[in-house]
Amino acid sequence: MPTKANTGQSDMLRVLNSDDGSLVTIGLDGLVLKVVLKYNSSGLMPNISPEILVDRETRALMMLSGIAGIQEFVGRVSPISFKSVYIPGTTLKTHGPGLSDDYFDEIRCIIESCESIGVYRLGLNRYNFMVTPELRPRLLDFGNVLFEDDVAARSPLLLNHVTSSSLNRIEMLRNEYVRQLKNPSGTLPAH
Repeated sequence: MPTKANTGQSDMLRVLNSDDGSLVTIGLDGLVLKVVLKYNSSGLMPNISPEILVDRETRALMMLSGIAGIQEFVGRVSPISFKSVYIPGTTLKTHGPGLSDDYFDEIRCIIESCESIGVYRLGLNRYNFMVTPELRPRLLDFGNVLFEDDVAARSPLLLNHVTSSSLNRIEMLRNEYVRQLKNPSGTLPAH
């Protein structure tokens, strides 16, 4: 059972996110602590242990170190937890209208940068994107990734599908959020 001693939870300032699978807090040191609490299934692997989920996420963050728009990995705290640098802002889900095409162009560049070094993000959603106070994107949560050297990634068709799905998702979000910006009433323009 996870305890304060084996997860690195000390001097917690506040909870940033809590769901049935993980707990994300910010500490008095200004760093984010993510603790994975239960087995999870990704799009390609069933019943992944918390230790393996954290292994994969920390591997991805280390590989992506230095790419603009990616949360900065600080270090592993325990087998089921790690720390990263806090990114001020809100999730895309809670931000709402007011973003430009530039925001989504940057997201596309971030995804392409990740994939160019062999990290493919699966299942992108509005909670995975941060909007900084400067209206810049940051990509979070690399627990659900496919690495180019994974057995499943040996199929070029699968990698092409993951890339295509990510880019399609970005365009869907762009259409939704830019349309809201151009049409704040929320009604669709007459055709």
